[in-house]
Amino acid sequence: MGDREQFSFLKFPRALIDSSLFSDLSVDAKLLFAMILDRTGLSEINADRFTDSYGNIFVVYTINEICEKLGCARAKAVRLLKELQNSGLIEKYRDGCGKPSKIIIAPSALSMLKIEPDKYQNQTSGSVKTELREVSESNSIYNKENNNNIIYINPSISYDELIESIEEQIEYDCINGDAEMVREIILIMADVMSGTTPTVRIGGSDFPREIVISRFKKLSSEHIEYVIGCIESSTTKIKNIKSYLISALYNAPSTMASSVSAEFAFYNNN
Repeated sequence: MGDREQFSFLKFPRALIDSSLFSDLSVDAKLLFAMILDRTGLSEINADRFTDSYGNIFVVYTINEICEKLGCARAKAVRLLKELQNSGLIEKYRDGCGKPSKIIIAPSALSMLKIEPDKYQNQTSGSVKTELREVSESNSIYNKENNNNIIYINPSISYDELIESIEEQIEYDCINGDAEMVREIILIMADVMSGTTPTVRIGGSDFPREIVISRFKKLSSEHIEYVIGCIESSTTKIKNIKSYLISALYNAPSTMASSVSAEFAFYNNN
């Protein structure tokens, strides 16, 4: 037996290294994707147990397991999964309260990595309208158009589960700031995202709730720290803290970017 036959190997798509599409993806995130891809192959062998209601092969990779295999902290494992989701390589959803998250290779990844679509999915972006496999229209948690990031909350979602999802998204354990304020922000985000009215009041105007939810789903620990910093540095008394926070969270991605650009320009000109 040759040396090569004594080892098992992970499948590592060459496009992860060669394609400019993944130039911003960290090396650890690429390794995690290779691990997910490898496990997807095992799921395919046991398709009777690892096929979702859409006919897609899925894997289960818990945060704790990722931490163990990569030797990293929980916050980093969460961040790596978020990298893969943002890059369009995977989709992650929960199929019921209390159950571990399921991960599938995203339809967009098949073409980007030049993987045969029939390998891991029965649905492809070319044959059907691509939707996030977080759910069917009747019993899902979220429903997201693959290309526009608009998310709709189903009233049946567990409030506690939503809070847990937000904590994971913003990397709660990594945030530097007043713990009580961070908790209040999380609760406000959960209230907005679980609301059933079609609009949310922001700065005296009504915005479609799905648009607000879409913005909230893009928030990170940096945005939360930025909002807390704005509150702490404010010289005026905030009369309605909840309304202020909703507005600040909604505008955080754009205002933070403008603030960073202004600071960069200041230092360059002085």
